[in-house]
Amino acid sequence: MIRALEVYQLSGRRMSEFQQEHGFAEQPFSALIIGLNRDRGALYRRIEERIDWQLAHGLIEETQQLLVQGYQRTSARHEGLGVSAGS
Repeated sequence: MIRALEVYQLSGRRMSEFQQEHGFAEQPFSALIIGLNRDRGALYRRIEERIDWQLAHGLIEETQQLLVQGYQRTSARHEGLGVSAGS
């Protein structure tokens, strides 16, 4: 939205006008789209195994050390641990 407003302010023309002129409808390349789909049961088993491995290899101790160093539980860095700030 900000970019569209900037384009209009600088040129007096809507961004859609530039897009129509440019020919974005052209598809000069073919694309191959690949998706992966895993059985839900297998996916949840892998997640549980990963959590078990993390716990066995010091996840709790590492988290405690970060808290001692001054990191807060509400820090966005903790979201990577798979725990929300409210947990």
